[in-house]
Amino acid sequence: MNKAAKHVQSIGVHDMWETPGGLLKKFCNETNLEIPKLDVCATNQSKKCLSYFGPDHYDYSRTDAFKNDWDRNFFCNPPYSEVDKWLRYAREQCNRHLVIGICLVYAKTDTRWWSANVSECGDFVTPYFQKGRIRFWKNGTPGPSAAPYGSAWLVVNPFKIII
Repeated sequence: MNKAAKHVQSIGVHDMWETPGGLLKKFCNETNLEIPKLDVCATNQSKKCLSYFGPDHYDYSRTDAFKNDWDRNFFCNPPYSEVDKWLRYAREQCNRHLVIGICLVYAKTDTRWWSANVSECGDFVTPYFQKGRIRFWKNGTPGPSAAPYGSAWLVVNPFKIII
């Protein structure tokens, strides 16, 4: 069994990986986007923005991102196993609150979730493919190896015309 197949099998078990420090800021600088104020899929240790939603948040009302409004520009690095759910909610929140979302996902362009949340959304969702493979972190330190897939940054922008 190849590395990617093994990874797919373990997704449900080892699904919570952190975005490496500085990567979001670098992407925002390269694309002239403002660094978001809200990390919607984080822990206190892993957050990349000043404010976050996550299971360890001291304010119980902010422990579940899906029970909150994402009413500020946000960042989302969702678990691989729930990427469709997170992207659908991200698109909904961007439309509702007229905010820009930046999502870091694995670049599986042949999947249903990619078609539904990227390919079929016209200019509303713009993908930027990450050069190389990202070495995600676990508990504040780099993981043992790079991800088995390439990654893509998805910019969800309600100010663009939906085709």
